[in-house]
Amino acid sequence: MPPKTAEKKPATTGGKAPATKVPSEKKKQTAPGDKVKKRKLRKETYSSYIYKVLKQVHPDTGISNKAMSIMNSFVNDIFERIAVEASKLAAYNKRSTISSREIQTAVRLILPGELAKHAVSEGTKASNTLRPYLAAVRSTLTAVLCLENFSSQVVERHNKPEVEARSSPEIVLNPLTISRHENEKVLIEPSINSIRISIKIKQADDIESILCHKFTRFMMLRAENFIILRRKPIAGYDISFLITNFHMEQMYKHKLVDFIIQFMEEVDKEISEMKLSLNARARIVAESYLSQFA
Repeated sequence: MPPKTAEKKPATTGGKAPATKVPSEKKKQTAPGDKVKKRKLRKETYSSYIYKVLKQVHPDTGISNKAMSIMNSFVNDIFERIAVEASKLAAYNKRSTISSREIQTAVRLILPGELAKHAVSEGTKASNTLRPYLAAVRSTLTAVLCLENFSSQVVERHNKPEVEARSSPEIVLNPLTISRHENEKVLIEPSINSIRISIKIKQADDIESILCHKFTRFMMLRAENFIILRRKPIAGYDISFLITNFHMEQMYKHKLVDFIIQFMEEVDKEISEMKLSLNARARIVAESYLSQFA
């Protein structure tokens, strides 16, 4: 008889229920001796910002991780030095907060010449604290510079600036003061044929007061070169300008207004730069003197 082929029978469970997967617990319980892994907190640095800026300026140029770390450490170092120097200046000026003035002075002290000028000019453009003050002065000057020829009512064939002579009170208008604060303001005294503009320059400390006095005195000794500059300021102010109807006939009105506004913008920068050079020179002298005792 031919041999029978072996037949495979399906395995029986033997009455046992089919195995089911036990749902795993969401949180595993750790033994008291096991160490829990801590996630590393990612520190925010300037590297991402530097990378974005470099990609915007030079999109086709790559940069390595080492170069990014060098740039990051450089920016961190510059930031720390500027912050420390600005805090020292704020403490020297007896201020509780660091203003843009301290930041600009610290930038001038730390960064080289052209880079410092660029940074300060960008910071000056960004600050909007001075713009409303200058805009008010500009609009007021534009309105009051409507002068005309007016002969003297006291002396025949004489024509004098009535804001200076004060011979006819009825043709002298009410003065106007535009003040940013008590240490920085502009006095505008209009009349029918002349206008007098007196400016009080901001002076934060005694050094700025001395530098402002020397600077304005230097300009007033050369008043004939400025045409509209007075040789002596009004009491309580640092510098004064006198514009008559003859000046209006010889010059453009908007150019005169631009000159006054530009002077107000630049005089603060000039005094700050002189103070900076004075502080830098004093620091060099002190270091060279103390180095002899080291």
